[in-house]
Amino acid sequence: MRVLARPKTAENTSFNWWVASNDPALDWGPNRRYSNVEFVRGNLGTPHGDRAKYQMMSGGEIDYDQVESAVDHTGWLPPVSDRAFARNLADGVFARKLLSIGPFDLRPDSSATVTLAIVAATDFHLDPDNFRRYFDPQDPSVFYEHLNFGNLALIAQTAGWVYDTPGIDTDGDGHRGKFRIIDGDTVFYEGDGVPDYRVSPAPPVPRLKYSTAEGKVVLRWNGEFTETSKDPFTALADFEGYRVYMSRTGHLEDYRILAQRDKTDWSRYLWLPGSKRWRLSDPPFILDSLKTMFDSICVANYGFAFHPDSFKIATVDKALLQIVFDERDPAVVDSNYYYFRPYDANQEADDRGLARAVQSGVDVERVIRKPYPDAPPDSVGYREDGSEFYPYYEYEYAIDGLQVAEPIFISVATFDFGYPAIGIGSLESLVNENAIEVWPINAAAIVDSIHPKPGVYPNPYRISDYYNAAAWENPRGLEPDPERARKVTFYNVPDTCTVSIWSLDGDLVRRLEHRADPSSSEATVVVWNLITRNTQAVKTGIYIWSIESRFGTDVGKLIIVK
Repeated sequence: MRVLARPKTAENTSFNWWVASNDPALDWGPNRRYSNVEFVRGNLGTPHGDRAKYQMMSGGEIDYDQVESAVDHTGWLPPVSDRAFARNLADGVFARKLLSIGPFDLRPDSSATVTLAIVAATDFHLDPDNFRRYFDPQDPSVFYEHLNFGNLALIAQTAGWVYDTPGIDTDGDGHRGKFRIIDGDTVFYEGDGVPDYRVSPAPPVPRLKYSTAEGKVVLRWNGEFTETSKDPFTALADFEGYRVYMSRTGHLEDYRILAQRDKTDWSRYLWLPGSKRWRLSDPPFILDSLKTMFDSICVANYGFAFHPDSFKIATVDKALLQIVFDERDPAVVDSNYYYFRPYDANQEADDRGLARAVQSGVDVERVIRKPYPDAPPDSVGYREDGSEFYPYYEYEYAIDGLQVAEPIFISVATFDFGYPAIGIGSLESLVNENAIEVWPINAAAIVDSIHPKPGVYPNPYRISDYYNAAAWENPRGLEPDPERARKVTFYNVPDTCTVSIWSLDGDLVRRLEHRADPSSSEATVVVWNLITRNTQAVKTGIYIWSIESRFGTDVGKLIIVK
């Protein structure tokens, strides 16, 4: 248990334990020599009565571990004289435990808040024979040395950081917590004192840019901040990869993954002979790091260069047959058994080959690629507007074959390699965190330069095709009346124009004035909801449409079948 927060006026934190018994000689617990607790029944364990309870709770005493019950401690009353009972206490007899905060004063009808974390961790006992082989109630130190408190401490620390995350200025007063400067970096190790209740976050998502053509969207982003940002819990740049998602409706549950790109790295699993299982505690390693550690040893012992895929296991039963490093070799720091597993998909791209394909005029689609594959991480480039960017972190993703009359919602999510030391797996950002709505149509600049012929979709419009039920119409469900959620889309229209719909008799059915920002994704589309200028639903028939703009007038037909 860890106390994360307590009232500022609380004077003490106390932790007491005791064993209860009707026999005063066996009703016992640790007590300092100058304890103020008034035991009224001749015992030293259970605090009988309100006075004794209050004295114990407010005393500020932190009892030593139960495993040390048979050891005499300086400043404490001696252990029980019954050696058999003392051993019984030390090796784990049931005990009552009391955690107390205070004392503090409360006004009538007021309250005080105490925040606690109850933590647990794996691998506390690394050797199941530890107790049988090493436990000595008179000297438990050897037994202690074979216990692993590291994971428990790490989880307790993490609980504190969940409550109050280091480096986060929660209340906006400019204070982000306590920090140290390590190798020139500012590393926060304590929060600002204001609760956050944050978990270890996924890497920050990048800001998206895009360009469009008829039926095509090209997504671009720069991941410099995403890939170099450090997790406030681990102080590591834990970026692992990107995933591109798309949705037709924009609803969270409708997003589907289109592509992924992640680092090529491997998890290293260590065999624990005592508990006869594998343990993963380190972040993934890239190939160069693994070859630095194991290449020379692998060549010396096996006659071939190291590669993690050479040491995979199918079952744990075969694990010990895979790799053994000779502890006599001076290059080996230990004599452990390892095996390696690719972390996630290990899915990158042949960026140089793709760049050559683009230079040759080939459209590269549906793969996340680096447009500048030869750029070093610290190189700086300049965009057309003069702003700086890091070419090494630049990415592009293109998707073609999209319906020009239908917008899409597209996003780039980020994910990390988690926190293996405490068993937290990969964390991914929300799939719609940086989602943008894009129409896969010719941009206004293209319409201005080449003036492609406008069109309308769907044509014919047939009510029997159930556009509404298929979520092509009213995808967000904002219009309760299906009759007023219908739509046809005019595309390849100039950003400033007038769209008119006429009956065959020459009657004006509806006129739509289009005035759009040329930089917006919908600058070259106009949507009509099939409602007339008299606010009535149109009937089955053939209609004439015209688009008047600075380029002249375009005319076409639209068939509506209801």
